[in-house]
Amino acid sequence: MKTRSLCSLLFVIGFFVCSHGAFAQWNIIPDLRFTNIYCFLAVNDSTVLAGGDNMVLMRSTNGGTSWTNIMGNGISVDTVLSLGEGLGYIFAGTFGVESFYRSSDLGNTWSVVNAGLPSSAQLNAFTFVGGTLFAATEQGVYSSADSGKTWQSDTAGLALSQPGLDGWGMVGIAVAGGRLFTIKNFGGYVYSSQTDSIYWRPITPEYYNTGYAMAAADTTVMIATQQGMYVYGGDTTWLQRNNGLPINDTTQVMRCLLATSDSLVFASLTSSSTTTAVQGLYVTSDIGKTWLRVNDTAFSGASVTAMTANTKYLYAGTRMGGWRIPMADVITAVSSDRPQFPGKYVLYQNYPNPFNPTTVISYALPASASVSLRVYDLLGREVQVLVDERQGAGEHAVTFNAGACASGVYFYRLQAGAFTQTKKLMILK
Repeated sequence: MKTRSLCSLLFVIGFFVCSHGAFAQWNIIPDLRFTNIYCFLAVNDSTVLAGGDNMVLMRSTNGGTSWTNIMGNGISVDTVLSLGEGLGYIFAGTFGVESFYRSSDLGNTWSVVNAGLPSSAQLNAFTFVGGTLFAATEQGVYSSADSGKTWQSDTAGLALSQPGLDGWGMVGIAVAGGRLFTIKNFGGYVYSSQTDSIYWRPITPEYYNTGYAMAAADTTVMIATQQGMYVYGGDTTWLQRNNGLPINDTTQVMRCLLATSDSLVFASLTSSSTTTAVQGLYVTSDIGKTWLRVNDTAFSGASVTAMTANTKYLYAGTRMGGWRIPMADVITAVSSDRPQFPGKYVLYQNYPNPFNPTTVISYALPASASVSLRVYDLLGREVQVLVDERQGAGEHAVTFNAGACASGVYFYRLQAGAFTQTKKLMILK
């Protein structure tokens, strides 16, 4: 089963130069120069599509070297906002009443397939489970058992119109570990459901945290939110994965776009504080435990509206054209820049801090060790055992849920072999 994350017009970010990261050489795609691109789709290593405005729907069948416009032939709208593929079809989401199209011949001909969809639906992302197509839309999740010809609402359990939760659009959907996941823009709420009987259950804490994107990562899911990157840890546990990203307790993510290729996850994001804004493209090969910045001067001052990847190239669409970079360059840079193991034991400060009710505690092990991570109150009484097992070398993270604890200062202590370190955290309710 293959999951495709689709782009949205809302995701507009830039790439800038950073002196410490993975070197990468981007090249402009001549046939896409000066094209306003809203979405990319890599069907395979040869066939790639790009959608935009002004009657632009471009296709390459030679890995992005040359392109032709395949707009028309059944598509009569001006703008293509999203692209997806699966079950033998290519799908295109657009504006207007005729909001959804499909093609069975790689885009040579198109037909309208929107029976059952609301007339104002904007389809942001697609995924497939067996022979069923699921779409994340501005009005919830819809599914189709006949490859998109007819649709039904699958919104049971989603908070679509609760007081204070206006702006319910779902901006991402994915399958991982045999379950469906979807993320809402407003509040960043993530929901999960079994695949055979759809009923969505919230699996995120109750706090405001805008959601931007979702991608399947190995057997779990990764989400991009206002507070950074997270991977799902089970139940309602989310592990924050911001190591190497320009995100800390004084910044917030304003926009983000995710793309995947095998074990690589790309995040194109902008973060800001009260005084500065940082924009860039980052890559991880360990599901977000560490991120490296992809260096280049080509995108300085440009906006990025779309990304997609296959095993040959990573593609980026901007308001002024399309770019690509050989994936081999990225993989080589990641492999050469990433250290094999941490050089020493480290216990990091928890984040966020202060917090309510959950925070993430991270630490690094230079070698395998018996690890104990425990939380204590000011009187030295044990509050919770977070880790008590032997773990391998590398970066580790665990979520502390303080829902049953009173406000105040607490201590957390890491013991790994002969190493011991203690830090303070604050619960603020």
